[in-house]
Amino acid sequence: MGNRKSWPTYIAAIAGSALAVFGGIKTWQTSQLFMPEEYKTIKRVFKKLAAKNDLGDRPFTFTVNVGSQADWLAEELKLCKEDQCSFYSALNPFKSYKGESSKDINDNIDYILSF
Repeated sequence: MGNRKSWPTYIAAIAGSALAVFGGIKTWQTSQLFMPEEYKTIKRVFKKLAAKNDLGDRPFTFTVNVGSQADWLAEELKLCKEDQCSFYSALNPFKSYKGESSKDINDNIDYILSF
């Protein structure tokens, strides 16, 4: 007789444990503790913008690139022809590039990020 009364307790314990694990995983996934530093920077900038602006409910897109300094350096390093270096301004500074001129490209990005 004792076993029949304890089944609901076991089921409740299992369900509670499953919910706790699921909640813990969700919290871990959204935790700022494990968020990359770049995301934290974007979040800080977004909060500053939102503090004094009505941003509405449309989605926002952020793009991180090395910027126009990369164009100038690429031109200076003769990686491209004058006024045809816009490719270099759109490079992802968090990615290591491979292939032809990769050493110059990666050095270019490192140089820009050192400022």
